[in-house]
Amino acid sequence: PLDLGSELAEAASLCQARRRAQRIFNLLLREEGLVTLPPRRTGRTSGEKEEPSVDRDALLRWAYQGDRRPPPPKLAADLFPYGQLVDRDQFCKVVERSYKEQRLLTASVESFDRLQKILLRGLQVLVAFIFLVLLLRLPFIRINLVSMLIPLTSALLVFFSLAGGLVAEVFSSFFFTYVTRPYDIGDRVYVATPGQGPVLYSLIVKDIEVMRTHFLTANGEAMVVSNSSVKNMALTNLSRSGKLTLLVQLMVPVATQSSKINELLEAITSYVSDGSGDWSACDNQFGEAALDKGHLLLNIWPTSVYAAHEIMAIYAAKSRLLLFCHAYMQAANIEYIMPVLPMRDSP
Repeated sequence: PLDLGSELAEAASLCQARRRAQRIFNLLLREEGLVTLPPRRTGRTSGEKEEPSVDRDALLRWAYQGDRRPPPPKLAADLFPYGQLVDRDQFCKVVERSYKEQRLLTASVESFDRLQKILLRGLQVLVAFIFLVLLLRLPFIRINLVSMLIPLTSALLVFFSLAGGLVAEVFSSFFFTYVTRPYDIGDRVYVATPGQGPVLYSLIVKDIEVMRTHFLTANGEAMVVSNSSVKNMALTNLSRSGKLTLLVQLMVPVATQSSKINELLEAITSYVSDGSGDWSACDNQFGEAALDKGHLLLNIWPTSVYAAHEIMAIYAAKSRLLLFCHAYMQAANIEYIMPVLPMRDSP
């Protein structure tokens, strides 16, 4: 129902898809029957024109007019996780995400096509070998297969003894990459030693082959890792994970009154649930009392509305949350002061 036509499918780049998405949004605002809401406040000055917004539920109802089935209940929240109102920038973000997913799906299909060609060639070799054995058993071909059995068996044993590790690695990599399929092209993953944290930042899968996988690091560097090595490591696929819950720690001075701490936690909860649009839920806990350092540690566990693989959007939301906490603590005169170090007499 939300088919936006061939303009986006034929876009050659992400910038071109964004420009076409802006034109489509302008056409949606002119569409009859599509309910538009008053301009929402974006923090601009009174002299600037605020951007119009549309209701996401009304947009889906308009998209499902020609369909007998009603839209799924959670489709609006999954498609537009930024809030009830959708402005031009948010609509373009959704279109960009769909464009990227379409390109990645095309690359995954091409990867599977390469796999099918490899399997087809292997089956052709196997069928040719079977036909050769049957041909040698014909009565007019006077070849004694029994006399050749011992040399052939010895040759096969020597071959598998010399190349046994390589054959095992090929089969192991094949089943791990194409049968288990822990990641697809475009997925964002963490790779670490079991029981330890990841040494590198998140990696993006660029290409998948039978023996190795090509990754892109956070700095844009190309990295090639054998699939047998990845199989023996702990792999976290962020693209297949749910919503991400972060741990944000705040240090509050020990001398702060408990009423002010409760007001701070209530303000954070109100900011998460009503004001930000970046978080769906938040749990506040008292971490520990570091009396020797002069502060109380508060653990804030906000759940992001973004998918786990949208790293930049999640950490931008975390930055805005920390700035809000810092501004509120300054306004409430909650200032962190390091305690005075005790004086010790030198021996």
